[in-house]
Amino acid sequence: MDEANHLATWRGRSLRLTRLEWKLLAALATPPTTIWTYERLFGAVWGGTFLGDTSILHSAIKWLRRKLREAGDGLVIETARGIGYRLSLTVP
Repeated sequence: MDEANHLATWRGRSLRLTRLEWKLLAALATPPTTIWTYERLFGAVWGGTFLGDTSILHSAIKWLRRKLREAGDGLVIETARGIGYRLSLTVP
């Protein structure tokens, strides 16, 4: 993640992400890479108070997951059901 230039790469390949997707991935990739609750992610990405509606977050995660799959094996966004999400590295 190159914050200064707003770029994300994986295994030498540039990821074509929207500003929202970049913010989500940057948050999830921030050490320590633990479970990010819906509330914490919403605050980090949208900068507002979480009001309990997770639909916008689920939709954004869906699009980000699709782009990560297209980039190749390795990065996966796991769901912690009812809690939030975690970025995980899978070994092929």
